Amino acid sequence: MASTPRQWTEQETEQFVVLMEKLVIEGKRVDAGQFKPGAFQKLADKMNEKFPGCGLTVKHIRNKHKRLKEKYMYVAEMLGCSGFGWNSQKMCVEVDSKQVLEAWENGRNVTLYTPGKPFPLFERLGNIFGKDRATGLEACSGKDAEEDVTPGSTFAAATAGGLGLDGEDVDMEDLAAAESELPNTYSTSFASSSERNQRRQSATKISKDAAILSNLAETFKAAVQDQGKHVQILANAMSGVNEQVNLGRTLRSLGFDTMEIVQITKKFVQNPKLKATFWSLDEEKAAFARDIMDNF
Repeated sequence: MASTPRQWTEQETEQFVVLMEKLVIEGKRVDAGQFKPGAFQKLADKMNEKFPGCGLTVKHIRNKHKRLKEKYMYVAEMLGCSGFGWNSQKMCVEVDSKQVLEAWENGRNVTLYTPGKPFPLFERLGNIFGKDRATGLEACSGKDAEEDVTPGSTFAAATAGGLGLDGEDVDMEDLAAAESELPNTYSTSFASSSERNQRRQSATKISKDAAILSNLAETFKAAVQDQGKHVQILANAMSGVNEQVNLGRTLRSLGFDTMEIVQITKKFVQNPKLKATFWSLDEEKAAFARDIMDNF
């Protein structure tokens, strides 16, 4: 007589993943997403501390670890194929069409996940099983790793119904998923190709628009800087002309005749510092100009 499956609650599954994440941080994970010897016993102890009376054994822990790994690998391989994509907002896989999904399932006698159904643990499980993506569902190796207890291939492949629900224990969410999948495998909604392409095109358009605006901003900035240089050059030129005109008028107003103005101007040309000093003075301009004529 078959034993009654042990049903995991969502709270228990969440805590189990939290504990596995801690083991990864502590360096207790080895190749193929397995843990070092003694890790499963530690997980069982921690789970029983967190949920007194839950009765979880090492065998339950191993089976749970294996099923989560298989489900993660199933979804990871699905996302590696054309026509599938991850919706980070809905936390689920989206597929372009029913035909794409049928092609994917062709030859597979097990359905561990159906696109459209939320799988919020997927990204977190990637930190635990992520390195196994290239090795497929059968990956479970390493001499120092804890061994799986379920013989044969995968846990779900060993079941007669192909839904991964036969065995020592099972998730409540898996039971609900099985009930919804039995009447119609394709009961979930599909993301149309046009919708997926529209999202890609929208993202591409935003990127292109941002690049265009950035280029326009740089062009405008360069134009302003270039224009500023021309304005400054023009201002300097005008300042020079005005200064020369003002110099003659100023010296004449100070009582210098034409020859004296020419002489002082030559001195200023030879020594620009004298000119700068001259313009910095006020009532002393006349005395300074005559000193220039006599001593320079």
